Amino acid sequence: MIENNRFERIAGTAILIESDARDWYESGPVCDMTVRNNLFVDCGYNNSMNGATIALNSSNTEVSYDNIVHSGVAITDNRIEISGERPVVYAKSTGNLKFSGNTVAGTDTPLFILRGCADVVISGNVMGTPRVENTDCRNVKVSGNIRD
Repeated sequence: MIENNRFERIAGTAILIESDARDWYESGPVCDMTVRNNLFVDCGYNNSMNGATIALNSSNTEVSYDNIVHSGVAITDNRIEISGERPVVYAKSTGNLKFSGNTVAGTDTPLFILRGCADVVISGNVMGTPRVENTDCRNVKVSGNIRD
């Protein structure tokens, strides 16, 4: 649970979830995580993880929705303020990812980058028209988002 925090002008990704199962073996998969009721202000401006505010990454080399590493991640009820065209979320090899109830300000086309993900829902947010870049993903649903 990551709740009730303020992340402001963090050069890198404000929240970075990794899984290093290839080289150093320092971290493993995340299987149940909630990011709720936080404020993110202009994070990710040094371009690590594509400049994403929140990133779920893994060291696996086979990037496919059949090779999920992280799962059960809910990003809800947050306020995310972005300047420029940086991604809101970058996710690799993630299943059951939910992004809902959030307010995204500062961009008319919030960007979500998905690589090898499955069962992703982006709905019920207040934001501009989302742009989703996905590679080898299954069951990505974007609906019910409203403009501020």
